[in-house]
Amino acid sequence: MYQQQSVLSNKPGAIFDLDVDHSEICLCTKDYWLTSREIPIGFKQMQRDGYIEILNQWELTKNNISGEKLTVPVELVYLASTANDANGLMLELAKLQSGLTTKDIHLTQILSLANGVKWPKLMTDDGVSVASLAGIAFSAQASPIDLIPRAVRQAQKQRAYQRQLIVLGVWITAALVSLGLALGMGFFRKNFQLARLEDRLRVTKYEVFKVEDQLQRINDIEGVITDRLIFSNLAGEIYRLLPAQISLVSFTISDGNTLSLEGVTSNPVAINQFQRDMVNSKYFSNVSLDYDNKRVTQDGEVDYFKITCILNFVNGIK
Repeated sequence: MYQQQSVLSNKPGAIFDLDVDHSEICLCTKDYWLTSREIPIGFKQMQRDGYIEILNQWELTKNNISGEKLTVPVELVYLASTANDANGLMLELAKLQSGLTTKDIHLTQILSLANGVKWPKLMTDDGVSVASLAGIAFSAQASPIDLIPRAVRQAQKQRAYQRQLIVLGVWITAALVSLGLALGMGFFRKNFQLARLEDRLRVTKYEVFKVEDQLQRINDIEGVITDRLIFSNLAGEIYRLLPAQISLVSFTISDGNTLSLEGVTSNPVAINQFQRDMVNSKYFSNVSLDYDNKRVTQDGEVDYFKITCILNFVNGIK
């Protein structure tokens, strides 16, 4: 820390490391460290008893260097502290040695701490050496030994743990959201497919209703046709049964289903054949010969006859 200070004198200098319960006095030159002494005097005792004892320790430190003696006086002293409690000691040192230059190193302006950590509490609770913290602040390389205060490490661990919890919570939330979206998409897809099936079912039902309506109309038409006389079919059936020797002169339908046929023939046997064939036909019932009269014409003798019957409904044909 001494080497990191600017405009150092070539003559010896000192650093007072002032803590709550103890202090340390280090003698240095610009190039190397001479000696150091730890003394059980800190801010508490100095505020209570004054600065006499620490000033005596300062004199002992200058006069009792193992292996070598100071040949020139110390001209520069740095007071490394975490508070302004060193101001009084600075004045006493100036009174003790008029040529001595004193400077204050405020560590709280150099070292960064976790949020909420107070330096005096940190010093009291953990017994942190200000010199070690100053060494961390001024050293170019990281210390091989972890000198960070326990409270700072705990605060850092707590914040890291909270960050891990937040990240974990974010990942869990993202996973739940993804799962919800996947399930929601599946549910939406099923509902969409079901809606399409329902639409198709409605269309199919509508088509079925149209077909049923058309079938009903066809049935109605067939019923109407069944209840009516289809003359062409009736004429075809009579033409099929009528012998060649007979000529029809009258064709009458009365009361909706009574058929009367009048004809003439020169062969009486043909009348009997015609009547017999009508009886055997499924289109006629109650076939009867009303009369058969012989008449003389210029062509000779002929038979006039009349046949009546009831028309039957067969496949829409009377």
